Amino acid sequence: MSEETRCPKCACLMEAKTHGGVAYDLCSGCRGLWFGEFQAEDMKKLKDAKKIDLGGLPGVALDKHRDYTCPKCQGVMVKMAVADQPHIRYEACARCYGTFFDAGEFKDFAVKDVLDGLKSLFAVTKNRLRDKK
Repeated sequence: MSEETRCPKCACLMEAKTHGGVAYDLCSGCRGLWFGEFQAEDMKKLKDAKKIDLGGLPGVALDKHRDYTCPKCQGVMVKMAVADQPHIRYEACARCYGTFFDAGEFKDFAVKDVLDGLKSLFAVTKNRLRDKK
């Protein structure tokens, strides 16, 4: 990414970084993480991948705001959920397949533990209740 890449969530500058040979971008404002196609999955495979996520709790509040534009190709970003961890919601570009995780979301994505089952059950129940409205 170029030095002038802006975060799709808060429009702050994003800094290009690498960890374990995998490239990603870190937002200087909201601390969200941008990954190119397949890079989030590649990063997840690294033993210490969760260390790149500087966020605390996932930025769920930001998910309610608006639609986002891809910082790489200016395509439309679609709100998604991780299939086996549906409590993790992120944005994906429909054109270049890049992904954006709010601060804290990638850390949860990178480390799957016993609590993920409970979080997922809660997320599915919450989504069903919301859809009934």
